[in-house]
Amino acid sequence: MRGEILGKTTVTKSKNKKRRNAAQAAKIAPPTEAVDKPQADSEDPSLLRAIRQEPLALGIAVFIFARPWADGLTYFSFNLYYLWFLIGLTALWGARQLMRGQTIRGVTPMSLLLLFLFVVLLTGLGTVQLDKTYRYMLFWSGHALLFFLCLNCLRTRAAIGLVLGAFIATSLVNAMYALFHFQYMLPLMRKSVEDPAVLQQFFGTEGTEMSAELRYRLEVNRAFGNHLFPNALGAYLIMALGCTVGLLKPALAAWRQQPAATPGDSPTPFAVGAFAWLVSCLAGIMFLLKPAAILFQSMTDTQFMILGAAIVIITPLLIATLSALATTRLGYSWLRSRVNVCVLLLTLACSLFALWLSFSRGGMIALVGAVVVCTILYRWGSKMGPAFAKALTATTPLLIVAALVAGETGFAQESVNGTTAPPTVASPSNPGAVGKIDLSASDLGDTRTLNVRVTYWKVALLMIRDNFWTGVGLGNFGTVYPRYQYLGAGNVQAAHNDYLQIFCETGVFGILAFCLFWGYFALWGARRIVRENDPNERWLLCGLYGGTLAFLIHALVDFNFYNPSLTAIEFFVAGVFFARAYTGHTQMARDTQKADDKNKLWKRQLIALPALILVALLMGTSTRVFFIDFARASGNTFNRIREIDDQSAARRRMLIRDFFLNEIPQRMAAKQQLRPIAVTSVVPLIPDIALMRSFGKILVPDGGESYRQVALTEAIPFDAVLFITDPQKAREAAMEQSEAWIETMEITDTIYPYISEHALSISDWYRTLQQNATNPEDQRRYTLGSVHWAEEGVERSPQQPHARRWLGDSYIGQGSAIEFGESQLEYYRRAIQEFRIARDLHPSSDAEWNQLGRNLLQMSDAYMRFFRVYAEAGLTDQAERMLAERDNLLSEGLVALAESARLTNGGVLPITSPEPAPN
Repeated sequence: MRGEILGKTTVTKSKNKKRRNAAQAAKIAPPTEAVDKPQADSEDPSLLRAIRQEPLALGIAVFIFARPWADGLTYFSFNLYYLWFLIGLTALWGARQLMRGQTIRGVTPMSLLLLFLFVVLLTGLGTVQLDKTYRYMLFWSGHALLFFLCLNCLRTRAAIGLVLGAFIATSLVNAMYALFHFQYMLPLMRKSVEDPAVLQQFFGTEGTEMSAELRYRLEVNRAFGNHLFPNALGAYLIMALGCTVGLLKPALAAWRQQPAATPGDSPTPFAVGAFAWLVSCLAGIMFLLKPAAILFQSMTDTQFMILGAAIVIITPLLIATLSALATTRLGYSWLRSRVNVCVLLLTLACSLFALWLSFSRGGMIALVGAVVVCTILYRWGSKMGPAFAKALTATTPLLIVAALVAGETGFAQESVNGTTAPPTVASPSNPGAVGKIDLSASDLGDTRTLNVRVTYWKVALLMIRDNFWTGVGLGNFGTVYPRYQYLGAGNVQAAHNDYLQIFCETGVFGILAFCLFWGYFALWGARRIVRENDPNERWLLCGLYGGTLAFLIHALVDFNFYNPSLTAIEFFVAGVFFARAYTGHTQMARDTQKADDKNKLWKRQLIALPALILVALLMGTSTRVFFIDFARASGNTFNRIREIDDQSAARRRMLIRDFFLNEIPQRMAAKQQLRPIAVTSVVPLIPDIALMRSFGKILVPDGGESYRQVALTEAIPFDAVLFITDPQKAREAAMEQSEAWIETMEITDTIYPYISEHALSISDWYRTLQQNATNPEDQRRYTLGSVHWAEEGVERSPQQPHARRWLGDSYIGQGSAIEFGESQLEYYRRAIQEFRIARDLHPSSDAEWNQLGRNLLQMSDAYMRFFRVYAEAGLTDQAERMLAERDNLLSEGLVALAESARLTNGGVLPITSPEPAPN
């Protein structure tokens, strides 16, 4: 009897425990509004059917395939094109939503992301440079659109498979290109920079001299492929590896199961062969022809044509034939499962090898950390319950922060002692030659790059201290960094810790909103993985979760979120994780069905209206940026669209301006012969060929060293040169065209009046004309224009030292252009004040102190002239005042030069030997 009672009590306790566990699981269930009901074709894996029925998913797939191939930092304005693509997809979603009225998924994470964007918008009202904040706000809006589209357009497994397939394909190509680039193109690049013209065009250096940091970056043997930095490649690969591993287990299961094709849904052998031919042909054209041209440079044209035919014609036809035969004999499902596994294994191998060659230690550590977390969630999470997942995701960031603090403490002393510079490289006998520095596993323990990062973080903390509540404006860390940079801290434009940088730029509320969004992802995602019963589905969720988590960990030591192309991929993977989590959970589907029954169709349809209004506003604001960038580019419309970031035409225009206005008069005064100049070099300033002919002859090489004159009816050859016969008329034409160009720049500025560099460029053109004008009225007009636009440049970016120095020089030019007196003196005082502000904006720079010292000594000579004039006029008081101010300027200038020498010497005053006494 007692045993029965004990047995019943045990059973009752066991049932109660199960009820409690069920209730606890119900409490952590994801939001009920987050999911849609499964659609009839949700289990249909047909790629062709997904393409046919999921146009928005196809659009996301196209976007995600193309996004990594135009680096968001190298081609900064190209980010607008990708933004417009997402705006178009969102507009299509809005139109479909008006007709179908589907439930909006992911309300909670999307609301948190919008909260972050709202804080960015508010803090941007007080930004130190509106142009950067404006652009970065546009790009972050694009990331939000991509995340939203993934949540609400990827509602079937076929759609999710389509976009993940595109991501795996582009990841494979990126990894293979990184390996090819490392092995073959890096040596060619090191060889090419021996040309001074290449250094001038791409790095802005004179001759063959380059900085130690630039030389080190070129010589260190690290893969970066299509990305700007090796660490950027590492950040991309860890996301790709997470998705690849996540898809591998389900793909292997499909291989073993060998599912039969669904009648009517499987494509015909001809369709499979045609698709295989198209993909292989495009891959050959886009990714194989160029490497072949580099590898086989010694081939003749005929041999290369044969190789090209093999790549573009023969190989695709062979692949298409084999694909069609395999579909006919073995079935489409058999072929697809084998191809999937082979592609995933190849992607995994290439990505791991490319990650190792990138030598991104932060990426490797982040990947290992994400693997550990996902392994625990997959193996033990379901056994230990949701509370374990909650504790794990809550403690992981704390452990990472603790490790960083410990590292900061251990390496801080080394960074203060000056070990922040990159490894020194012995100068070769040829100063333009660039060698190669191979890295090995032993270099993984090198702490020098971490030491440099510690200095960035310390400067960031100083910036946070002064801008705690509102920050300095999104994208402006590099703008304000010199003001807080201390001696020994590295020169940088990003904090190499995205969380610190977001704190610096958006204040405490911005970083809280940012961490709330990603914290929700980490906690919600871990609990969702724990609750998944299907091992294959849990494995896939772990892969997507791990790729996103690895990126977040890597962002602690790099600037991943400030590379628009990388950030887009991160939001894509996070969005696909949510979409897959919603789609694969039946309880969520039932809850959503209840929400659909409760909410009327017209209410869901109306949601599309504010979305369409927002994307219309976003399109309008982004168009302003495009127009200004388009106007500043050069060439015809196609070239401007293709090379919208290229500012080399502006530099060429200024060079040819200086040739006409400065070099020609100097050569004429020295009675030197004028050199012929390429017509293509003159066109940026003087596009009118008839005007060129009015002061010179257009010649073309006629064999050897002889030239012939180009006829009036003849098209101008590319190698034509201009020989100037009337220098005075040429100079007048250059003055007229320069003024016309200034007018064009001023009209362009009205479209988007926020770019400081554009205003300073206009000021520079005015100053050049002022220095070459002979008419006093023109001189006065040009001087006023130079000062006005210099002031405008400072107003648009008051925290940049070079803008302040330019304004100071403009004030000196204005003072020199007016009559002697107190008004002239007032402009000199303004100039001195601007030079001091420039020094204060970068107090650790020896160059700024040196510039201040030389400017103050120059101003002391001007004050000495005032002293002499006043003394000769008998104005004793004014003369004494001028002499006192002159002495103060002289003393301050000498102190500034001494401080410059101290900073140049690493913060130690140089010891100078006394000069020998005269005999």
